[in-house]
Amino acid sequence: MSTYIHNSSLLEEAQIWNCKLYAKGYTSRNSFNNKELPVEVDICELMSNRAVLFPLLSKPMSHFMFNPADIKGCSKDDKKVMYSIIQNMCKAAGFYASPTGNCSKKADKFKLASLEFACKHRQKNKRNGTWTDDCCPFRIRVFCYRGDECWYLSPQTCNDHVHPSLHKGHHQLMPQDVCTPLNSIDENEIECKKQSNDQEHYAKVMAHIMDIVKVCEGDEDLWNYFHNSLNDIQIHVTRSKCKK
Repeated sequence: MSTYIHNSSLLEEAQIWNCKLYAKGYTSRNSFNNKELPVEVDICELMSNRAVLFPLLSKPMSHFMFNPADIKGCSKDDKKVMYSIIQNMCKAAGFYASPTGNCSKKADKFKLASLEFACKHRQKNKRNGTWTDDCCPFRIRVFCYRGDECWYLSPQTCNDHVHPSLHKGHHQLMPQDVCTPLNSIDENEIECKKQSNDQEHYAKVMAHIMDIVKVCEGDEDLWNYFHNSLNDIQIHVTRSKCKK
């Protein structure tokens, strides 16, 4: 009984952890103005920083500017790039984050757009729309500033001593084990993956055929049988392509 309780406690502890999100950019206006090289930092630590590093005109100040060489502008394609940057950071940290309903794609006085991403385990109660007690609190917000069309990290307050990097209710995964929904993958990336799989499959089939050819050498009857089988396969493949 005591062993069961001990193991349950360990499992609960494993489901409470802090993530690190590494991004390239600038942590102060001076470093950007002086044309210094962008640095890679853990932006989770910057989300709770009280220092105003980028004194913008908008009410939500920022502590981090994403590298303009990677993302700048607010077009549809630019937003896709921002989506990819955030999701790749989260995947490398061991979880999947998706955009929430709090994303504001409409421009206002200071921001061209703002986006919010939350851990997929941050679920609302379906009855009253409130956050459940056991939901993961992690979320991240970014916005495109009207003044320079650069993307910035929105600061967050540490409510109830909860650090912005905190996760709970689920385990941290290895990056390769984080599942990415198909509808969030770029169409070009999907097409490249299909072509890669087709080429890999073709190479395996050809290698298998070459092995059979070696076996058929010196046996005319076996070779004729194999040759006729190949013709039947080719006819079947051709008909399948025509149906598409």
